[in-house]
Amino acid sequence: MKHLLALLLLLTLNSFVLAEPIAPLPPTIPEDPVEGFVDRIREPVSRDDEFGTEFEFAKNKNFTVVALKGYSQKVLDIAEKARKDISTKWLGEVLIDGIGFTHINVDKKKNEQQGFTMLSGGRKVLRGYNRMFITCGDKYLEYTIIHEVGHAVLNVKYPNLPLWVHEGICTQYDYPDKLINFEMSIIQAHQRNVKINLKELFELKRINPSDIKAYAVSHSIVKMFTSNGGNISKFMEFVDHAKTVGWDASLKKYYRVNSIDELQSLWKLYVLRKAANNA
Repeated sequence: MKHLLALLLLLTLNSFVLAEPIAPLPPTIPEDPVEGFVDRIREPVSRDDEFGTEFEFAKNKNFTVVALKGYSQKVLDIAEKARKDISTKWLGEVLIDGIGFTHINVDKKKNEQQGFTMLSGGRKVLRGYNRMFITCGDKYLEYTIIHEVGHAVLNVKYPNLPLWVHEGICTQYDYPDKLINFEMSIIQAHQRNVKINLKELFELKRINPSDIKAYAVSHSIVKMFTSNGGNISKFMEFVDHAKTVGWDASLKKYYRVNSIDELQSLWKLYVLRKAANNA
């Protein structure tokens, strides 16, 4: 009898334990990129990190920079000059101070070359200022800064600029070896009759960083429209007008080209003729 009572008591206690509500898991909160970077600043640096452990800040009316000691002012100077040069060439004016304010984080790693810019305004989720994240060594530092600053500058006047135009313009400032590879890949693609669909490129909402073809084609198309005396302000008006009337109608209005298909044929002839002239 005692054993039976003990068993009943044990079962009763277990039922109470199982009946207790399970506490809900805390919601997953997306990591804020700036907070994540600050956390990385505080982490100890591994012994094989050749660049040291100290970070410093630099700022002016257009940028704040956090970078390893000895680099923040260099980054700020490059960014400020790029802002002036790119806005003069592509927007037709020097931006006034404070517009398109950008925070730049630079993490130096010798054999890497990565850049990413979160833009604010327009249809973008980010509010406030632009945030730029760069990871690279000395060899690519200046090129990467200029490329990423280009995105911030273009975003001031054209906050919803198509991605192929963004990348096509900003890749004009990439390092020479990369641009040579871009041009060679486009020439070889046309020589081998590899299909390149400009309609798909013009409508892309995202370009994967590993999609070298998309970057190369974007670079080539923008260069065709704007180099060798091409009217840059006309090109920017054409792109902006296309948001309202579509690519075909805008091509016809500004360049007397009837469609993207016709543009694709003209582009192929342009690339092959240029290759033949440079042979």
